[in-house]
Amino acid sequence: MRKRITAIICAALMLCGCNRAKDPAASVVEVLPEAEQVRVWIPEGHMELATQMCKEFTDLHPERRYSIVLAEMRDSEMTVAALKGHEAADVLFFPSARLHELSQAGVLDNADAAAISCGTLVSGAATDGAELRAYPCAADVCFLYYDKALLTDSEAADLTAILDKQLDRGKVNFAADLTDGAYLSSFFLAAGCRPEEPQSFSSESGQLAAELVVALAEDEGFAADMDVRAIKTGFADRKLAAAVSDGESAAAIANSLGKDFGTAKLPAITFSDGSTVQPVTAAGFLLVGVNSESKVSQTAHELAQWLSNRENQLLRLDKLGLIPTDDSIVRDAELMERYPAVRAAHQQLAYGVLLPDSVREAALDEACGEFGCDVLEGDAEDIRDSLEDIVDELL
Repeated sequence: MRKRITAIICAALMLCGCNRAKDPAASVVEVLPEAEQVRVWIPEGHMELATQMCKEFTDLHPERRYSIVLAEMRDSEMTVAALKGHEAADVLFFPSARLHELSQAGVLDNADAAAISCGTLVSGAATDGAELRAYPCAADVCFLYYDKALLTDSEAADLTAILDKQLDRGKVNFAADLTDGAYLSSFFLAAGCRPEEPQSFSSESGQLAAELVVALAEDEGFAADMDVRAIKTGFADRKLAAAVSDGESAAAIANSLGKDFGTAKLPAITFSDGSTVQPVTAAGFLLVGVNSESKVSQTAHELAQWLSNRENQLLRLDKLGLIPTDDSIVRDAELMERYPAVRAAHQQLAYGVLLPDSVREAALDEACGEFGCDVLEGDAEDIRDSLEDIVDELL
C-alpha cells in the first residue's frame, strides 16, 4: 500500500440548511483511513484550479497523508453557514468585506504575518483590530482598458478627453456599467463623500458626483448598455475606444487588440465646479482564512499559505484573471511588462480606501448601483431625492 494520499476533491455544496451535500460525488486519487482530512471552501468557478493547487501541495509533502475536500461556496452562503454555528471548513476563501463579522464571531484564527508580502492597504483589509486574520490572494478592482489605435495614453488618462475624442462613425468612445455600484461609488468617494457619514452623500459633494453620473449617461460618446461580454465584443470588432472592467477581461481584450492593447488606472473625472480628481476605489480583496476551531490547524495554515502564495497568485492570474496582491509580483518590472492589467489595477489601488467596519461594502455598492439604474431609466430627474435614497440605504 502506498504511504500517502494525494487528494480527495469533492464537488460539494455544504450550505446552511441544505442536505444536497450529504453524498457528494468525489474524484478520488487514493483514500487511507488514517489520512488527515482538511476541508476547504473555495469560490464558485475555482474547482479545477484549486484541485490542481491542492494536488501540488500534497506532492510537496510525500511523508504525510492528506484527504483534502474542496467545496464551492457562494460567499454569502459561506458566511451564513459559518456565522450560524454550522461546522465551517478548516480553510475558507471569502471577500474582505466579510472579514470583520467573521473575525468578531470567532470564526477566524490569527494568520501568520511572516507568510504574506503586500502593501498596507492589502494587509489592512486582512486585519481586524490589531490582528492579521487572513492571507490575501487577489484584488477585486476595476480599471481602464483602451485601444491604443484610437486613444493616446494621455487621452486615456482623462474621462473628458476620452468622451471628446472624434472617432469614426459607429465607434463608441467609452463604456462602463452604470449599474455597477463599485464603479459609481468611485465618483462619490472622489468627491469627498464618506460612507461612515451617510448624510455626506446628500451634501454638495454628493450633488457634484451625481451630476457627473447624469452627464455621463447623456453623453453621445458613452455606451451604458454594454455588459462584460459586449465590451469584449466591442474591442474585438475594433468599435470601442475605452471601457471599465476587471482583470478577468484582460486575456480576451489583449488577444483582440494585440499591440494596441492598453490599460490604465480609471480615467480622471472633472466635476461641474471645475475640479479634476482621480476616482477613489473602495478596495476589496479575496482572502483565505483558517477556522479557529480547526482540528488540523497547522496543516490548515500551511495549506492556506500555499493557496495564497506568489506562485499560486500568478497561476490564478493566468487561469482566472484574478489580480495578485503579492508585492514581489508588483515590483517585478518584467512581470508588469507581461501583465499590464496588473500594473493598471495596482495603479488604481494606489487610490483605494478601506471602508470602516461600520459600513457594509454591499450596502454602498447597492446604493450607488440603484442610483445608476435610476439615471439610466430616467428616474433621477430630482437628484436631491435620489441622493436621499442613497443616504437611506447607508443608514
